[in-house]
Amino acid sequence: MKGQKPTGKRSAKPDAKTGQRLLKQAMKNPGVRDLVEVYEHWQRLDRPAQAYRQVMAPKSIVSSSDTSTPNR
Repeated sequence: MKGQKPTGKRSAKPDAKTGQRLLKQAMKNPGVRDLVEVYEHWQRLDRPAQAYRQVMAPKSIVSSSDTSTPNR
């Protein structure tokens, strides 16, 4: 709206330096390294299964009709 001041929230994604800094800081906490290793291992195992899940996923059907009764 016109005349409103910005809230101060950033809409842009953080840059790579910020991400690396946060990861380095988080890795100093106990258990974080183990958690990251488990997550990376799961990602490696899950990657091949993604294609199968996409094939088996329910498909959306969109109707462009303006009525629910079939044409006769």
